[in-house]
Amino acid sequence: MKVEWVSGNRLFEKIDAEQEVEMLKAALSVRPDNHDVLKQLVSRLSYQNKHDEANEIAKQFIQNNPEDRYALLVYANLLRKQKNWPKAFALFHKMLDMNYRTEELLAPLAFCYQKTGNHPKSKEYLEKALAIPDPDYQTVRFALETMLGLGWYKELMAYYEEQKANELIGSLSQSFYFRAMARVLSKEILENEIDYKDYIKVVDFNDVYGSEEMAVLNQALLGFAKNHPRLQYDPSYISTTNGYQAHIGDASDPMVEQLLNKFRQQVDLFLDGPYGYQVLMKKKKARLKPWIVILNNGGYQKPHVHPAGVVSGVYYLQIPPHIAESEIPSEGWIEFGISPEEEGNDPKYAVRPEEGKLLLFPSYLAHRTIPLITDCTRICFAFDVVPE
Repeated sequence: MKVEWVSGNRLFEKIDAEQEVEMLKAALSVRPDNHDVLKQLVSRLSYQNKHDEANEIAKQFIQNNPEDRYALLVYANLLRKQKNWPKAFALFHKMLDMNYRTEELLAPLAFCYQKTGNHPKSKEYLEKALAIPDPDYQTVRFALETMLGLGWYKELMAYYEEQKANELIGSLSQSFYFRAMARVLSKEILENEIDYKDYIKVVDFNDVYGSEEMAVLNQALLGFAKNHPRLQYDPSYISTTNGYQAHIGDASDPMVEQLLNKFRQQVDLFLDGPYGYQVLMKKKKARLKPWIVILNNGGYQKPHVHPAGVVSGVYYLQIPPHIAESEIPSEGWIEFGISPEEEGNDPKYAVRPEEGKLLLFPSYLAHRTIPLITDCTRICFAFDVVPE
């Protein structure tokens, strides 16, 4: 199967995170009553872990615009993203008491209750949210996220079948359909004995493209990775811990574009080969979504799956020699078969990272990185193949 590749978003190369925040601050100073700008600004600050600054800006906005009740909803959702559950609950319920945009509050409350383990309350609000006729986009998104968290996989997939004719809601629910299917398959994989070699392909780029070409390319890529303006330390909402990560979109850098094209070539071969049948690639159009991960001493990635993708990959750019030469699973190795939901279960399969090698695997395979315990640096490019 040959994928029809769709271009990604070049925004990430045109502007760095700090510039984006400054532009939004300037826009808010010109239009201090614009809650759409407020929403974007506090979201960007929160993503950078600047929670206190984001909260202060939101509170100041509310003080300056006491009649703008939508700002309360923006602030409540900001607190939810920060997992400040007591304040988020208080604000959501305050808006319920005000009888303000009640239908928009049901699904976020269901989500918050699910995240804090109060599943009966979560189900109560979820059922109310799902009963809303013609729900808006955000309501559906929170409802689907809650269904995923509660393990309502069959119900979620059935909801997609009901809504797939709706262009907007159908497209949104389809992405959650893939996420639910990924969880189902991941659970089945974890519960059964499988040969992980049937699912994971290792490609040595030095053999395929030549060691001289790759040496030049890798050197340029190292500079790109280390100096990327969007690198964030320990960013919120993702599995990278005590490390740096940056989403890069489509690259304006010609060397990076070379690498991404090589990824696309190898994904096409992966789907055509014996591994392809393991992947939920139902559409030919897809987008490559790459990012950089830099781990130092103490850095690791928690057990996780990539629910938005169908194929995932990781290309090792810099691996310390003692890791690349180790004979048994140790710091910096990637392990498969560890459940994101369960603590302490043993991994089923491990792969040693080596510079110039690419790993490809179905996105539903649960995996993690063993924490680094020595003073060293591990750099890789990772990506998902996301169906359009």
